[in-house]
Amino acid sequence: MEEEFKVENVHGSAIMASARKENREYRVKKYDFKRPDKFSLEQIRTLSIVHESFCRLVTVSLSGKIRKKIDLSVAQVDQLAYFEFIDSIPDPTAIAVVNMHPLRGSAIIQIDPDISFPLCDLLFGGSGMESVENRELSPMERSVSSSIADVLLKDLAVSWEPLIHLEPEVGQIETNPQMAMIVPPTEMVVLVSLKVVLEGHEGRINFCIPFLTIEPLIEKLSAQYWFSRVRNEREDCVPSENIISLKLDCEVLTEAEDLSLRQIGQLRKGSLVRLPLFGEGHSYLRAGGETVMDLTHKKIRSAMKFQVAESRLRDSGVVPGFLNVNQKADSFNEDSIKSLAEEMKKLSRTLTEKIDRLSLNQEQLSDQVFFSTEGDQPAALQKREPFGFIGLPDIPLLYELLSGENKQAVALILSRLDSGLGAELLGHFPKELQPDIIKRIGTMDRVSPEIINKVEKVLLGSFNKIAESSEPDVKGVEKVTQILSLSPRSVESHIIGSLDKSDSHFSEEIKKRMFVFEDIVLLDSRAVARLAQRVDLKDLCLAMKMVAEDSVREHIFTSIPPAEADELKKCLEEKGRVLITEVDKAQQRIVSVIRQMEEEGEMLIGRADEMID
Repeated sequence: MEEEFKVENVHGSAIMASARKENREYRVKKYDFKRPDKFSLEQIRTLSIVHESFCRLVTVSLSGKIRKKIDLSVAQVDQLAYFEFIDSIPDPTAIAVVNMHPLRGSAIIQIDPDISFPLCDLLFGGSGMESVENRELSPMERSVSSSIADVLLKDLAVSWEPLIHLEPEVGQIETNPQMAMIVPPTEMVVLVSLKVVLEGHEGRINFCIPFLTIEPLIEKLSAQYWFSRVRNEREDCVPSENIISLKLDCEVLTEAEDLSLRQIGQLRKGSLVRLPLFGEGHSYLRAGGETVMDLTHKKIRSAMKFQVAESRLRDSGVVPGFLNVNQKADSFNEDSIKSLAEEMKKLSRTLTEKIDRLSLNQEQLSDQVFFSTEGDQPAALQKREPFGFIGLPDIPLLYELLSGENKQAVALILSRLDSGLGAELLGHFPKELQPDIIKRIGTMDRVSPEIINKVEKVLLGSFNKIAESSEPDVKGVEKVTQILSLSPRSVESHIIGSLDKSDSHFSEEIKKRMFVFEDIVLLDSRAVARLAQRVDLKDLCLAMKMVAEDSVREHIFTSIPPAEADELKKCLEEKGRVLITEVDKAQQRIVSVIRQMEEEGEMLIGRADEMID
């Protein structure tokens, strides 16, 4: 029995069915119930044609985005079960789950690691020669991968326009194929596999579409639909009256005798060429570069008269390839004109309302710009530097966040930070990585503002999450500082001394919060004068660079000798731009001297309950 089913024709006696004839042979086709075919060969070919257009579009748009030549071509279009697709792709990998609105369900765009890592490196400003690693995408790489997917989906919508007005959008980015189960494992899908060639790298971008998603378009995936669509578009394209009335250059031509190349080369002004058909009265009319009519002619008296022998236009009064204009105009009746007028009125009212709202918004925006403070202005009007929310205390946390990130992304962030903060951050990285990071900064290409914003958004989100989880601890330290600041001196000294022995780190954190450089106004004039003798005047000048309060500067100037005050003022005037980290270090050195002098009994820091006006 099994041997008989291997042949193309099967005898009726071998078929288990009631409606059969035993003395007849039947043609059979194998059918796999686990892997049923949902797409015909014609539909597969049509999808291949659609995505060849998609490849041409992506080649142009993606090459422009990464500023490198990238080639895409259709490698394979096939139907298979969804679990077969999931099992065939690497793990981890870059997967974008795509919402295929207005179609039902989702689709999958999967990018091989051989391509995704170099693409991310290029978008971060690198050379694209990043080595491929067997790891999951980092948070910043995920964000940039969504940008790549957006480019693909924009061109996908254009290439699918003949089938449907598609509005695809990225739903989520995954790295584990098992987390992207958009349909049951046995559901049939069509897989469009694209070959991608990037300088030094080659891989695949796979587009997986479930049958349930593309089912409404099945009838359109045929040659008959495509040819009828082209014909309908041609018939529906009606020229306007202005086009019909255009004047074209016309010329009357006739055929000459056959000439060899040698004879053509010997032609000179005044040479005679025989026109055999002209003598028989045959010629033709050309308009706009096309032959439109065959003519006959004869000489009447001294004038040459031409007469139309045959028109090569398909119909009288019809431009080739178009419908009759008058016939199209007759299809408009009174009802359709009224309906069109009503629709135009609605559109006019809608447009008027939108213009009014836009005018109101412009007035409100003007009021905000001219009558509000800088902090109250719209965010779009406030100038800011990328990663401006990062300060010196954030550097250790920033290093922890970047330790597992793409090294080109690290170089991108370092290149946008203040030089002092960048130097502090670079020092946290292992020594073997530091030269590579510096080289990446030096050879970095231009990075689009879109990518910088995405990286900044990811980093800011991580900072906010950590800040939310650690907020109680920060408030606790602040509360301790407030309590000790109002406690008697003996209580404060006892607690700080005990903490120095048991938890020096916590004790130092309290000391930093209890007295900062601006608190120098709590010292009397004699204490400030003695402090000026103990510290380097250059440190004092550097520490005062970030002091915004005039009261602090004035207190220092009036407390020290006039000669030193003049020298300090001159130093501040001549001091140019300095690193924030250098100012912080100078202030910390002066605060350390103040603590030391207080411990030695050379000065007393006045407290709120001890100050007397």
